[in-house]
Amino acid sequence: MTTRLLKGARRAAWALAGQLLVSVPAHGAPTASEKAAAEALFEAGTQLMAQQKFEAACAKFEASGAIENGLGIKLWLADCYDRVGRTASAWGLFSEAAALAHQSGQADRERAANERAIDLERRLSKLAIKPPPGGLPPGVVVTLNGVAIPLASLGTPLPVDPGSEHVVFRAPGYRVISLEREVPQGPSSFVLEVPRFEHEPRVAIPAANERSSAAPSRPKPGATQRTLGYSVGALGVVSLAGAGLLAYRAHSLDTDSHAHCLVSEPNACDSTGASLRGEAINYGNVATGAVLAGAALTVTGVVLLLTAPRTHGPDVRVDAKLAPNGGFVALTGRL
Repeated sequence: MTTRLLKGARRAAWALAGQLLVSVPAHGAPTASEKAAAEALFEAGTQLMAQQKFEAACAKFEASGAIENGLGIKLWLADCYDRVGRTASAWGLFSEAAALAHQSGQADRERAANERAIDLERRLSKLAIKPPPGGLPPGVVVTLNGVAIPLASLGTPLPVDPGSEHVVFRAPGYRVISLEREVPQGPSSFVLEVPRFEHEPRVAIPAANERSSAAPSRPKPGATQRTLGYSVGALGVVSLAGAGLLAYRAHSLDTDSHAHCLVSEPNACDSTGASLRGEAINYGNVATGAVLAGAALTVTGVVLLLTAPRTHGPDVRVDAKLAPNGGFVALTGRL
């Protein structure tokens, strides 16, 4: 192998190490229709180059090379990359084209590609990614502008196209490290220092007692019945109090009627006395009904409270006591 071929192969290897070559998906031989499409895209690219619309021309050449990536399309695309300032991509393609031209015996194309590669090599921008302190964790994956690069390339200046370079480190159990560096036109060389990896924070799992305390509390047995008992009992007490007020009003009206009735004949009254006594009787009847209703509600509330289910079981008992002067029977319970 000649010295010139060795230099060309070395340049191509450097481009591959930096993941800067324009890769084309490997597939079988293109069909006739695919070849026609590749040729049409290539012709469109050459016309755009003549119009100095280089960005658009590069896109056409890339599409054509994705179908049929021959030596000619590599040379045109490399020249287009050089014109838009993508020096590393152009250098890599020219180096690859020189090696292919040598293999196929195309000396003129080999010489032209080598000359362009040598010229570009003097103008390259290079970026060295310095490994973090403490080394790399297991399973780490490094990408440069979205393309995975070998770990062995870390620390070595890699040819890159001028512009924003995005480096990402991902490793299981560690925070993602994402770095940006703006690289100017070459010749230039920069070092991107990677910070130390940090572990991902672990998500705390609550303990069993914490989960139980956080769980919604179940209603206590008999809680609804006890609430109802308190409510019914309170209504009964209110009814009894109202009955007392009604009874007092009835008594007051009856007293006022005495001035309008004969002392010897209590029922012999004038119209005012009769009206007052009638009102007193009505209030008395209502008071009697309120007493009966209040008593019934109060007793019902007490029964509900005493019979409500409890976790510790019912606590209702009957006490009886006899004494020389009498006795009593008591129904007691814990509320």
